[in-house]
Amino acid sequence: MSAAVVAAALRARNSFILTSHARPDGDAIGSQLSLALALRALGKDVRLINRDPIPAQYRHFPGVGD
Repeated sequence: MSAAVVAAALRARNSFILTSHARPDGDAIGSQLSLALALRALGKDVRLINRDPIPAQYRHFPGVGD
């Protein structure tokens, strides 16, 4: 899938649910949060849902309360 196809799909939709793998690590949380921040900057509605809680060492990341 090309970057243009992904960009078009992101522009075409207004709401997103973002999730991560089980027992998320720093990479997973950071990726989830950065995509959420970028989508919100574009005026999109974003909901973050994870099966497992955020590990304590990542709870200071900006936006993790979402």
